[in-house]
Amino acid sequence: MPAKNIAKANLNICEELKILDGLLGKGPVLFIGIGNVLRSDDGAGVYIASRLLRTSKKKVLNVEVSIENYISKINSAGAENFVIIDCVHSN
Repeated sequence: MPAKNIAKANLNICEELKILDGLLGKGPVLFIGIGNVLRSDDGAGVYIASRLLRTSKKKVLNVEVSIENYISKINSAGAENFVIIDCVHSN
């Protein structure tokens, strides 16, 4: 991910979390980061999830490229709402 896009994402994360809090209601939320950090912009989900882990009190699970290996953790997280953070680049 280019540095200017990362900086822009950093500025918008807190603002977007406020919006998501209003949309998702009162139940617990689990943020799930998906992506491959070795493949350019595909690592955006992992980057954002890592940032959430450091800067917020939200429940966050960083699954990288294998969400199927985390089904048990997702089920036991006690969340009523899920936000899946992923990225795709298409032409």
